Amino acid sequence: MPTHKGAAELAGAIGLIMPLAIYRRLGLPNLRQWAGIGLAVLLVFLIVANVNVALKGSGVQGLEFGAWYYWLRLVFQPIFILWALFVAGVLWRGKER
Repeated sequence: MPTHKGAAELAGAIGLIMPLAIYRRLGLPNLRQWAGIGLAVLLVFLIVANVNVALKGSGVQGLEFGAWYYWLRLVFQPIFILWALFVAGVLWRGKER
């Protein structure tokens, strides 16, 4: 069963790095905040997935990491969630760039 996590990550990244001038030129609303919120939600779901993989002791096909790797990812996951929300302007909002 194929996953679409990579496509969602790419769409979120494009939404975050696209300059606001391009949004305006194309007549689109500022999708940066939605992209950041979407990435944060994706990362929250990945927390659940990482806990599941670490507890089961299984790995990902082609990646021969031990359970320690998935527990280590859990330490950094909240940082990545906050980072996505910060870059999107959802947290600690300043003026629009």
